[in-house]
Amino acid sequence: MKEGEERIYVVNLRRRFREKPKWRKTHFAVKALEEFIQKHTKLVPKISKRLNEYLWERGGKNPPPKVKVKVVAKEGFAHVDLEEK
Repeated sequence: MKEGEERIYVVNLRRRFREKPKWRKTHFAVKALEEFIQKHTKLVPKISKRLNEYLWERGGKNPPPKVKVKVVAKEGFAHVDLEEK
């Protein structure tokens, strides 16, 4: 991914946390999102505070199954935020 480039992804998190302990599902969802971004951009992901709060707002046991994110490449990092509607 080139500097300044923007991409939109819909990431399916359900596959990753489906068979994990109930109380750690959101933790595994965050890790799955980071791995997805690393794989598709070849950059180190930086998850925004707003996206992190969105993932954790329903607690550790019930994360959202899918999330639509906007990724922007800046300064060697992939900055990940929620996609605006």
